[in-house]
Amino acid sequence: MQYSPTDAVEERRVVAAAPPRFIAANAVSGVRVDALVILIAVSFVLRLTLAACVPLTADEAYAVVVSRSHSLSYYDHPPMMFALARLMADISGHESPFVMRLPFVAMGTASIWLLYDLTRRAFGRGAALWAASAFSLSPFFLTFGQVLIVPDGPLDFGLLLCFWFIQPRLAGTDPAAWRWPAAGLALGFALLSKYQAVLFAVAALSALALDPRWRNEFRCPAFWAAQALAIACLCPVLVWNAQHDWISFAFQMGRSYQAAGMATHLTGLLSVLAGQILYLLPFTWAGAHGGIFRALSGRSGSQAWLMANLAIWPILIFDIVALFGHHALAHWAMSGFLFALPLVGKARAQKPSGAAGARLVLAASAIPLVVLLLSLQALSGDLSIFGRPLPDLGRFNVDWTGLESAIPDDGLPVVASDWVTAGRAGIALGTRHPVTVASDPHHFKYMTDLKIGARAYFVTSSPGRWDVSAQSSGIPNAYGVLGQPLQVVQRHGAATTFRITIARVVRNE
Repeated sequence: MQYSPTDAVEERRVVAAAPPRFIAANAVSGVRVDALVILIAVSFVLRLTLAACVPLTADEAYAVVVSRSHSLSYYDHPPMMFALARLMADISGHESPFVMRLPFVAMGTASIWLLYDLTRRAFGRGAALWAASAFSLSPFFLTFGQVLIVPDGPLDFGLLLCFWFIQPRLAGTDPAAWRWPAAGLALGFALLSKYQAVLFAVAALSALALDPRWRNEFRCPAFWAAQALAIACLCPVLVWNAQHDWISFAFQMGRSYQAAGMATHLTGLLSVLAGQILYLLPFTWAGAHGGIFRALSGRSGSQAWLMANLAIWPILIFDIVALFGHHALAHWAMSGFLFALPLVGKARAQKPSGAAGARLVLAASAIPLVVLLLSLQALSGDLSIFGRPLPDLGRFNVDWTGLESAIPDDGLPVVASDWVTAGRAGIALGTRHPVTVASDPHHFKYMTDLKIGARAYFVTSSPGRWDVSAQSSGIPNAYGVLGQPLQVVQRHGAATTFRITIARVVRNE
């Protein structure tokens, strides 16, 4: 059942295969530890910079506003990211983006160490530093996934922690039974963060079942205790969904298929693959696929084979969803690529350090510069290169400062044209006005129910002028407009300029 000593020796041949110069560097443990500390410290500072400078994105604004209404779960995702942001807001007394992002920054930084340590256990220190570097220099894991108030950071942290707990038992280096319940709680944390943690559980169970040495784990009571703990953590989500017609599962499953032409499906897949390459950097994306292929082609029961199994399920399934679904995003597969990074580190540690080292130095130099430019652009919106303005953040990813002074502090509800606008309006107005949505409400549907005949403010936005009489105005048929709508021109430096329209409305009798 257990990982044999000969297997461990074979897995660590990656260090012996390295060039003498690289072996010498590995032999000095202090050098390697110092490199890890520097990597973690620099990544931490970059994440803090982004957390402090970048305005709440559209998804973040939505999450913060709907989290004001405490709930066992939410329409889009399980409750973890909502709860963490709300906890920080309640502790600090205000909804500061920097403060609410701190748990996500902390988990992103801790994930570097977890990834390093589980790679070190399997393939040695050299491979571990390569894997941690690939993680830290990935645009997705450095920024979006491990800074913003989104479910991906807690998901990745929970999955890495789960594997970190159970890895020594499967490797035969520490057979302590307590590792299973600890892994179960970590998996429960991941399940409370994002539903796709189920894919990790399925991949792990299938790997255990396929290898005869690991199959005996099914006879261990601690193994079943881990499953029970993970399911128990998911109970709030199940209770909330049972009370609301399983709407979260219906929403997520509704993205998985669309009847359309083959050209449409191929375009969706290609756009997702391009996004993955951009999120990971091309050499990491290619190395991940190569590492998975080599590991799955090799001997079952090795740590490389296990990691490849954990990686391939999300990557393959979400690529299929991109091919046949109507709405797929590149970052969905990132939890799979997370477990391919140790395989990338293993492969790079086996090669001469020249070419790989040059790519690492290039990425290490470029990524902080990109973070700096993004932060400055987020603060000012006026940056340009060679006379050309940098891309703006878009009207849904900047603060709507003009809205606060345009709406009186009278406590009337705000009816937004859509859930994204509702998030932006809710952040700008604070808790002084309850917010609901006219169309596609997402979780707002479960927060506020306006009474018949209630007066309200209707809020929408557009790049140009807004026509109240047009069918595309966004005002629902249940409401009538009172007086002349007010249009506020919102600027974010020279880059982002759009109009926010506020109309007094009353629900028709």
